[in-house]
Amino acid sequence: MEVYHDVASRRFYVDLEGERAYLEYVIESDALCVMHTIVPVGISGRGVAGALVSVAYDYSCAECLRFVPKCSYAKAWLERYLWTHGGM
Repeated sequence: MEVYHDVASRRFYVDLEGERAYLEYVIESDALCVMHTIVPVGISGRGVAGALVSVAYDYSCAECLRFVPKCSYAKAWLERYLWTHGGM
């Protein structure tokens, strides 16, 4: 699954089967804050949200930004990530 980054709109997105899933973020000081992760019902349950958050996390690391999840899905993803990777 290919995740694209629209820097101007501050979104990561996936187009799948004619539908678009996306993650919206804002940059606040030294942090990438994940505001929303939206996946249409027709493409849910396929790991799309996880792929979006994972790419956003990698981007924040590459840009030396703290990753701040403000939406519930991104918070849960980060908790799972930290648990499976033994912390940061």
